[in-house]
Amino acid sequence: MIVEKGTRRVTYSRMFDTYLDPNESAKLNSILFETPTGNLLILGVKDDGSRSLTLDLIQTLSSLGSKFINQLGFRDSWAFSVRKGKPETAKEAKDSQNAVELMLKKKKKLHLVATSCSWNYGNSFLLVINDDPANNIHYSGEEHRGIVMVILNKDGKVIDNQIFDTYKTPAASDQLEAAIQSHLSISVGNLIILGVKDEGSRSLTASARRIISSLGSQQINQLQHRDSWCFIARIGKPQTAKEMRDSNNSVTVSWLPKRHRVVPPPHRYNIHFNPPNPVNKPQNIQHSPEDLYRHPHPNRPTDVPVQSVHHRSSEVGGAGVEVGMSVRNNRARRRDTIS
Repeated sequence: MIVEKGTRRVTYSRMFDTYLDPNESAKLNSILFETPTGNLLILGVKDDGSRSLTLDLIQTLSSLGSKFINQLGFRDSWAFSVRKGKPETAKEAKDSQNAVELMLKKKKKLHLVATSCSWNYGNSFLLVINDDPANNIHYSGEEHRGIVMVILNKDGKVIDNQIFDTYKTPAASDQLEAAIQSHLSISVGNLIILGVKDEGSRSLTASARRIISSLGSQQINQLQHRDSWCFIARIGKPQTAKEMRDSNNSVTVSWLPKRHRVVPPPHRYNIHFNPPNPVNKPQNIQHSPEDLYRHPHPNRPTDVPVQSVHHRSSEVGGAGVEVGMSVRNNRARRRDTIS
């Protein structure tokens, strides 16, 4: 099957009998070559597809990103999908004993909401992952205090989840610093979420504040007694940091997927027709070749190049025809001027 890029429509679907006929392998090979780059290719075995599989087809599928096609045996189950031109997007499964499955659905964009409430404003920390209560991370009550650290991978799976009592002792601050340091080299691209529950500033050391600042935080050095504070960023990408701090209220930071991209329209020149005032209709306006490039305008200096055509003596009813004639005449003048 071939799924067209952009429209996501199935534009081609066919079974090739690569069990009985080697010519079917050649036909499939030519289809794979002719498919435009960017389209999604989906292939799989039904019954058996290995007996008459040619070396050319195996090489083509390998170049597309397949790692198992050259190991395909008699009546093996095999499924493969790839975005043509991007072998790194390949998904593949093969099994000699069982059926195989590929999940082609797009991964859900990660959605996070982190809320920090200091002692005076709720005394809790809550992280909501993809609006799923089963995945919530919640610290409440009086048994926990300090700075919460949560590490998530790109799919939203929790890798690390700890709270450090940076109110009670500087040793907890050192443990927080060591925990962050351990993730800096092995978790690049993963998300780090930090937040205050109850109070977290009293024993927070200067070195711990520095390492949090290196993640992209601009508020950690101003964190004071029982401030609410939340921070989210990608490890290794401080420019992605989102942060809030407040001394008089709880704070919430959201991490939302990018749903819309604004693409600026291409630059283009427009020819504008301005209908004249029939009362003050000008008579017999004469133009010189230089008028193509510069002509006086009441609201514009005379040395500004003309970027629109104003046909002042046209009637509204004949605007379309006469404006077209004006443009053609101006092009003729331009040729005369150049020659």
